[in-house]
Amino acid sequence: MQCLWCGAEFQARSTGGSRQRFCQPRHRVAFHTLARRWAEAMVESGTVTTAEMRAIVRRGNAALPPVRLAPLATPAASEGETAPQSSVHAVR
Repeated sequence: MQCLWCGAEFQARSTGGSRQRFCQPRHRVAFHTLARRWAEAMVESGTVTTAEMRAIVRRGNAALPPVRLAPLATPAASEGETAPQSSVHAVR
C-alpha cells in the first residue's frame, strides 16, 4: 500500500479498524491539517460556500462535484515535512 502523504510503500495494519491510508500518524495529521486549510481557503476565496459543502456531506462522498483550481502554495507540514507536490486537483 502507498502512503497518501509521502508516497512511501508500507504494510497496512492487520488488526482491524478503518482502512489505513498513511504510513504513520503524523502523515495522517499533516494531510488532514492541509485539507482543512485548503477547504477554508476555498470558502474564503468564494470558490465554494459552506452551504454547498453541507449539501455535499448530505449527498455523500460519491456526489462530490468536480472542481478545477489553480495550485495553492503548499504550507510546510508539521515537523518540517512538506506536502507532496502534485498538479492533479479535483475538477469543477
